[in-house]
Amino acid sequence: YKQLTTKMNALSNLQQQYTTLSNDLPFIYAAIPKNAEAALLVGQIQSIAEQTDVSIRTLRITEVPLAHGSPTDATALSFVLSLEAEGDYDELIQFASILTTFNRIVTIESIAITKNKARDTLVLHIQSRAYFKK
Repeated sequence: YKQLTTKMNALSNLQQQYTTLSNDLPFIYAAIPKNAEAALLVGQIQSIAEQTDVSIRTLRITEVPLAHGSPTDATALSFVLSLEAEGDYDELIQFASILTTFNRIVTIESIAITKNKARDTLVLHIQSRAYFKK
């Protein structure tokens, strides 16, 4: 009887924890989507660029692995995304800051700011990795 009571209390506590966390589940699923959703990610990045007055010069996505045909046993897959954007220093910093804090998990692997002397503008170079669930 004591073991049954202990198990029932543990299940009750787990149910309460799940109920508490259930409101956060959509945010978790958005952070690591079930598919690559590369087109959606590109749209989100373009939206951030418009919001911060940054002009995207180039945006490249490497080959996106297919979850079904992947030889790895990993539970998450990723693809590389590289971009170049122009703007003034504050705009580029704001763009990079929002990119690292929006709802999709994107890790920045390298970042640099250079000056385009011909156009007298600053260019932000970012190489990042976006993740999705297998």
